[in-house]
Amino acid sequence: MENKREFVKLTSSEIALLWTTYTNDSIVSCLITHFIETAEDPEVVEILKQALNIAEAHMHSVKSLFENEGIAIPLAFPIEQHVVPHAPRLFSDVMYAELLKHICSFGLASHMSGVATAPREDVRTLYEQFFNDASSLNNRVIETMKSKGILIRMPNMEYPKHVEMLHNQHFLAGWLGRQRTLMAIEVTHLTACSLHNVMGKHLCMAFAQVTDDADLRKYFLRGKKVSTDIVRDIHDILVESDVPIPSTWDATISTSTAAPFSNQLMMVLIGTMSNLGISSYGVGLSTSMRRDLGALYADFIRKASFYGEDGMNIMISREWIEQPPTFVDHEAL
Repeated sequence: MENKREFVKLTSSEIALLWTTYTNDSIVSCLITHFIETAEDPEVVEILKQALNIAEAHMHSVKSLFENEGIAIPLAFPIEQHVVPHAPRLFSDVMYAELLKHICSFGLASHMSGVATAPREDVRTLYEQFFNDASSLNNRVIETMKSKGILIRMPNMEYPKHVEMLHNQHFLAGWLGRQRTLMAIEVTHLTACSLHNVMGKHLCMAFAQVTDDADLRKYFLRGKKVSTDIVRDIHDILVESDVPIPSTWDATISTSTAAPFSNQLMMVLIGTMSNLGISSYGVGLSTSMRRDLGALYADFIRKASFYGEDGMNIMISREWIEQPPTFVDHEAL
């Protein structure tokens, strides 16, 4: 009997992952195109070029797969439509490296999700390659930042010297009186959320500085305040437990008032940062055992959700948002 290979269609989760990967890599391509054009440090330029090559290769792989499956290719963000050629630099090389490290971090998580959830072998293989690409770039970015003394590290702590079992419910407390000191995992997520919001604050400041749209400027300045408030709240918790406040980078934004990107791309990027923040707060919430931290993360999610929803309403009203793959509404046919 002749062997026949059964054709297995992509699942909804695979389509969603691939669609998101294509769209996100198109955003990354736009950002890095401007970064390469304006970066001054040769080592930073090299890692930016590697990142651009990876993003373009990922988009090509997803596009080929969609074409073979008969799936519409996302419009996404073509560079020629969303990057202003020869625009003055808006950020420093330090900001470029830090933002690239940020991109790698979330890319690794996203690609690992593809490896873990895709039923089809070819999709899993694709995401294994995507993960390896992101891991290689992440290693290079970190080593470059270490060599230049600009890598922001998590706080150090004393090594545990003995094992101790919990014996008091006060470990879960967090409303009144003196609280227990923070666990290492709690500090990890609080610090990561703080750094994410410092990045969001800088992006909002920069985009408010260059946009020619009064409504968007107002929205970006509001985002700056939201991020600033979250960073302050996190720092207050860290100080209470005598945990060092994470350092931040200086001189990240230039004095340019010329936008290097389209208003649409800047809005989508801030929306993406807001969504990634909500994801980070959810992870932090799930690993925190103090009640006050749970309430804190819930408040962060509330603030980011309201801010993100208002941004979505702005973009929908201007037809700036492409509809993701959606199940058919048979009642509307």
